Amino acid sequence: FQGTLTELKGAQQSTSFITLGTGDDTMAMKILQDFSIPVRLENDRMVVPVMSREEIMRINAYLVSNGIGVHEITIVKSDLEAIFMDMINN
Repeated sequence: FQGTLTELKGAQQSTSFITLGTGDDTMAMKILQDFSIPVRLENDRMVVPVMSREEIMRINAYLVSNGIGVHEITIVKSDLEAIFMDMINN
């Protein structure tokens, strides 16, 4: 990697994601899509791009206020090895 630390952190953030587990993933996905949040279902979890803590709290509160129980929110960060492997494979 020949870039700056800022570029490396940017690469890490672009390959990181958030998983959400709810009591009604179908309805939760519809709500997230209505807010133009890209979401997909993967291994029985919804996957959304990394966002700020404030955005995560707002989404969680909105889902709960609409009767959708949220039982899991996980930020999955890529490590340096994963970033490197992604770079050499592309």
